[in-house]
Amino acid sequence: MISTDIYAFFGNFCIDIYMLGELSYKDEWNYAEQKLVGRKSTYQLTGQNARQISSLTIHLHWHFHDVLTKYVELENMAKEQKAYPFFLTSGANFGNYLIKSFELIYKRTDNQGNMLEAEIRLTLIEYVPPQEKVAKKKAPAVKDSKKNTTAKAQKKTPSSSAPKTSGKKKTEKATTAKEIVRQNG
Repeated sequence: MISTDIYAFFGNFCIDIYMLGELSYKDEWNYAEQKLVGRKSTYQLTGQNARQISSLTIHLHWHFHDVLTKYVELENMAKEQKAYPFFLTSGANFGNYLIKSFELIYKRTDNQGNMLEAEIRLTLIEYVPPQEKVAKKKAPAVKDSKKNTTAKAQKKTPSSSAPKTSGKKKTEKATTAKEIVRQNG
């Protein structure tokens, strides 16, 4: 059974409710400006940035756990450069995140220099796996480099009307400049 003191998990790192100082995330969308003549510009959505947890502040105190051990655990996670799941014990799953930045702030030490209290500030960025390359379909050709044919050749034979044959098998519509030139001889 999960203790009620546990607030969240980042990978296997347990964040207790008394450890959490601040948690904030932001979503950001990208827009391209389209300038229009004689009118106000418009904007078109071009995509969304990866979600960023811009501030995850973790307070470490010697009353609750070994500060150095928790610090080393987080530091090793940052050095591994892996994506870890971040979720709350309520069941809310934020997704997989990489540690973008790691900041340690000493709050208090004993007379031998051992950390008694520290604060770690993490910036996490959502891990978005790279998409597999998709085979590109040839769009209607504007220029065929071998034949030096342009879209003008396509205008001579409208794509809506296939070449006529005398009662023979119907031919398929030409979709590229190369096919149009081949059909028209």
